[in-house]
Amino acid sequence: MFDPAVNTANTFTYTVNATAPCANATAEVVVSVEAVHDPGTNGIDTVCTGDAPINLFTLLGNGPDMGGVWTGPGGSASTGIFDPASSAQGTYTYQFAGGVCADVSSTVQMTILPGPNAGQDNAVALCDAGPSVSLLGLLSGSPQPGGSWTDPDGQPTTSLVDPATAAQGPYTYTVIGNASCPDATAVVTLAINHAVDAGTNGSLNLCSDGSPVALFGALGGTPDAGGTWTMPPNNDPFNGVLDPATNPSGNYIYTVAGMAPCPATTAQVSVVVTQAPDAGNDSTAALCSSAPNVNMQNLLGGDPDPGGSWTDPDGNNTSAIFDPGTSIPGVYHYMVPAVASCSADMASVDIDVAMAANAGGNGDTTLCSNAEPFVLMTLLSGTPDAGGIWSGPSPIGPGGILDPSTAVSGPYVYSVTAPAPCPLAISTVQVTVTAIPVVAPTFTTSQGCVPIDVTFNSGYVGNGSCFWDFGNGTDTTACGPITVTYDQPGNYIVHFTADPGNGCAVTVQTDQLVQVVERPTAAFNIVLSNTSTHSPVAAFDNLSSGAGNFLWDFGGLGTSTALDPQFTFPYDLEEIYPICLIAYASPTCADTICSDLLIPASASVFTANAFTPDGDGRNDEFAPVSFGLDPNDYHFLIVDRWGSPVYSTEDMNATWDGNFGNGTPAPIGVYVWKLTAQDMISNTRFEQIGHVTLVR
Repeated sequence: MFDPAVNTANTFTYTVNATAPCANATAEVVVSVEAVHDPGTNGIDTVCTGDAPINLFTLLGNGPDMGGVWTGPGGSASTGIFDPASSAQGTYTYQFAGGVCADVSSTVQMTILPGPNAGQDNAVALCDAGPSVSLLGLLSGSPQPGGSWTDPDGQPTTSLVDPATAAQGPYTYTVIGNASCPDATAVVTLAINHAVDAGTNGSLNLCSDGSPVALFGALGGTPDAGGTWTMPPNNDPFNGVLDPATNPSGNYIYTVAGMAPCPATTAQVSVVVTQAPDAGNDSTAALCSSAPNVNMQNLLGGDPDPGGSWTDPDGNNTSAIFDPGTSIPGVYHYMVPAVASCSADMASVDIDVAMAANAGGNGDTTLCSNAEPFVLMTLLSGTPDAGGIWSGPSPIGPGGILDPSTAVSGPYVYSVTAPAPCPLAISTVQVTVTAIPVVAPTFTTSQGCVPIDVTFNSGYVGNGSCFWDFGNGTDTTACGPITVTYDQPGNYIVHFTADPGNGCAVTVQTDQLVQVVERPTAAFNIVLSNTSTHSPVAAFDNLSSGAGNFLWDFGGLGTSTALDPQFTFPYDLEEIYPICLIAYASPTCADTICSDLLIPASASVFTANAFTPDGDGRNDEFAPVSFGLDPNDYHFLIVDRWGSPVYSTEDMNATWDGNFGNGTPAPIGVYVWKLTAQDMISNTRFEQIGHVTLVR
């Protein structure tokens, strides 16, 4: 039984319990209840034409409900606000339209007595710089003309007021009443705001090296303080203090905001900033008498302007070019002339000239290693300065004496130090010493396997003939370096003979054997045993031949020098890794092989085979535990033995509590579940079916 006065709207479910395995049967009744509205009790009122508008809702009695609809006399639309000056008298109806309940309404009977109309009160803001205005036009409503005005002091006044001289406050308008209605009054309250003054335009001519200037002082007239500045070229905000060194030329605008209705006013200061002449910074320079001509402007510090003039140490005009060999050392001045409001600028450079040193001209000599010691200075040309230092590929004795028996051929340099900044003066004597045979044959082997190239160097310095026996059946009379190709593996003994033509021939064996090896063969197998993203471990079987050392690279993730290594790749990541093996027969002879290894992805799901939703806090809910599945592509379904769905979800974290969707407990028994999802790693479809026993 449903009592609309007591019961609330709701959905009521009727259930007939069934005997297992039949399911319970249910049906629903949806009940909604419409509230009965109270329009209040009728009202009545009599007003004069000039009275203020009335909210008709306030004339209803007995506390009516909000939200009803008003209609005027004859069913015309109404807002519920009655204006005696414009609304029609008669009956106004306040109504609620019913649905199940009947319509309800109440009325207000309005009577209008003809009388004076002074309009309605209003408040207005004027600017003291504005034109005169009529007070009658500032009233609200529909005031009738012919009334009288009094000012804020109660004194009679005209309808026309001048904001420049008028007083602020309430101005009262009165229209004389009649026998039915009293005098009507309305008030206009005036607020008169003061007009603002930004002053008159000004101008400034400044030099870029001048002090900062407050722009407010450059305005004409009597500008109001507290305004804001903008700067060129984009009218960006500005603090009003112009720094000629950093701020640009242009119009700087000052704005004073007015209080409505007074407008804002602006004035500008036109600024011209002239770049100050820059003669650079004073400096000093040290030059060598042998140095090339130099432009003195390049010796000044900073970034001097071009176009200035130079004076020499005697005050005479001179060019900017200084010749270290002929010009007078001293202080040279550079002057850049004044421009506009900027003064001239001057900088100076103090130049010192040092005398260059003389090491004489180059010389040369050829002699035997058993010749007498001699003075190197005698081989230089010109008039070299004394006191220099000799250096060369062999030790030089006091006074520049060279002993050929211990000297080697090469350049012997004579250096004379000069005062800074003059460079060191040098000259060279090229000495050639013919020595008795000194033989130390060596060789270098090219990288690689047979065939290889071997380059031989005799180590012999001097004239004469040479002979090589390379141990492989080949020989040559060239001294070297000689490159020989060995195309067969083995160990070879090499001999070298030097004959300078003076009876001092010598034959020696190289200091080591020439060893040549065969190229190895790199090979391997990848040993897989259930390798996957859950167990990314792989082993490798080395099948290489002819090699003794190995280097493995596992896809750039690691290396190994083991014979048969194993490696663990990143978990939970399906990837193809390039596996490379380098097999070494020697440090310069190797073979490389690479093969790709796939670590496949695999997802998994675990479920219990039974659960007990008996509310004891243990094993009360059932859901699969999954790994590697996409939570955004997941669907889990449970059906009974007849295939009817009892639970489904797309939330990976949801669980089944053993009840039907309406909250009724599901019967004890075996239920089949099906999980379909997307494998997040392999991006393949994942599907699994199982069963679970519900036990209570």
